Amino acid sequence: MSLNAKVLYDMPQQEIASLLCGRIDRCTSASLVVGFMTLAGINAISEPLHKNPSKLRTLVIGAGNHKAFEACDQLFGAGVNPDNIYVHLGSTRRKNKDPGFVPYHPMLHSKIYLMEMGNGDASALIGSHNLTSFAMQGLNGEASMLLEGPSSHKVFDDIRMHIAEAVRQSVVYDTSKKEGYAWWAAQYIKGLGAQFKDQPRDAENQRTMVVMAEYTSQRIPRTDDIVYFEIPKAIEPVEHLRTEVHVFLFSKLPHTPARGLSDLARAEYAFKCQTMGIEDDRGGLELRADWQILDRAKPILCQTPDPFRPSPGYGKQQIRVKVNEEAPMSFEYLFDTGRVTWRPSLDKEPQGTKSNINMDEQAVAQTRSQEEWYPVKDLVPEIRKGISATERSALKEMSPQSGNYFLISLRRRRK
Repeated sequence: MSLNAKVLYDMPQQEIASLLCGRIDRCTSASLVVGFMTLAGINAISEPLHKNPSKLRTLVIGAGNHKAFEACDQLFGAGVNPDNIYVHLGSTRRKNKDPGFVPYHPMLHSKIYLMEMGNGDASALIGSHNLTSFAMQGLNGEASMLLEGPSSHKVFDDIRMHIAEAVRQSVVYDTSKKEGYAWWAAQYIKGLGAQFKDQPRDAENQRTMVVMAEYTSQRIPRTDDIVYFEIPKAIEPVEHLRTEVHVFLFSKLPHTPARGLSDLARAEYAFKCQTMGIEDDRGGLELRADWQILDRAKPILCQTPDPFRPSPGYGKQQIRVKVNEEAPMSFEYLFDTGRVTWRPSLDKEPQGTKSNINMDEQAVAQTRSQEEWYPVKDLVPEIRKGISATERSALKEMSPQSGNYFLISLRRRRK
């Protein structure tokens, strides 16, 4: 007894409604278990069910909105046996205050479409496709396996056992409770949303300059030593911002600033520094400094000559900081204000999906949505208010994406 298995599909965005409709149209019975159902989803495969309602042997729904359950009523009106539709209510637990409950709860998440073909064969689609418009029409990225072979194959027996257990754990759909079913599903979504809102809230609105550099000598800065470096003039003066300066020294510089931020715990030395002096317009002709870190793209800590007469570039601030203490900085450095809004950056071409109607000559053509959906290529932070375009450009130059190892962190969070 051979079983044929096929991955659906090589491209994740591919409509599957026509394949299901074709098999439901030819089968003697269909049993469906779905984690989530919408009106548009059930409508995408409803034509063969309305044509021969006795084929729907089982429909188990994990969650759905009110219109989805209204579609169940329409199936009853078409002649589907009301005892063949079930709702799986998942599980929950009491909260501390009775009669409270946990809204975000374990739920049925299976996606199984089993068709008994009547000629001794069976066909089953198992994977990620919920009974929704986006899944059926190929707008989501989905993956499933199509299993076809003798109905007596053990794999189909296992699938039937899974369906039977899903039915056992469910309740028979009661049309008078469809508002309750929709409310319970909404509680789950509400609880899920709360999980995403559970963001860390302990970030300090403290600007921090993070300087990463490679050191090549056996000597390192000591307490009260002065370190010199240069940053864009457009950055508001470090001293006025009460910006802390944290200097991290590596025996080998990380490949990128972002990698360096994730590897700060591996820095051989970390110093907390205090700003001692700031010079604009190349005003620091001769300065007291023990160390210098130049070239923000390839920073190397070096001892300064005596006398120290730097030659800063135009548009630079000359910064000198005093080493206060050697201490590991256990911060996560953040490069936004905490009030950033985001917008999706869209591809120029609409998302393409393939039709599978040619795969099955008896497939029932589906009415496809005419709306165009565009792949999201990136999430872009909106320009925050209160910062000039000049400083915004300078902050961008001192962000991890710039490729420079002198960074301005706008917030930080203790690890």
